[in-house]
Amino acid sequence: MYGYDNPDNLIGVRFSQLFDTSKNSNLDNLRTLLINNYFIQNIETIEIGKNCVPKYFLNDVFGIVEQGHLIRVWGSQIDITDDKLRESILKKLSPEQFKILKFTIEGKSMKEIAAELGISLKKVELSRNHIKSTIGVKSLAQLIAVAVQFDINNFVY
Repeated sequence: MYGYDNPDNLIGVRFSQLFDTSKNSNLDNLRTLLINNYFIQNIETIEIGKNCVPKYFLNDVFGIVEQGHLIRVWGSQIDITDDKLRESILKKLSPEQFKILKFTIEGKSMKEIAAELGISLKKVELSRNHIKSTIGVKSLAQLIAVAVQFDINNFVY
């Protein structure tokens, strides 16, 4: 449904081309819609854009039934793709690395972080380098900018 210029381009497109049917959660969501009289709230889906790029959404959906047949489905959705990306990146960090990242954006020096965590200065340095590599940045300034953008202070590890 995403990346198409015109709704008419969706005519004849199969369900499996719009939703990742290899994910049981998407099929389960469809079953839930049917079981709950065509109404669901806060259901997470993974949908596929025109160029096969996955998009993650939080959905509320209700179906319109006429003469015993489902004729259309209406809904609203919130794009949570960025949240999922942030979560997948941050979950690659160990709890200690996550603490180092939080202390870094709080402005603590490597020496202060080492003392706070009871680890060596070298380990803090190596961990910061690993964090930068995991997040995909090269400098400390970029690391801090991404961490602030990711809003890690409100992220539950």
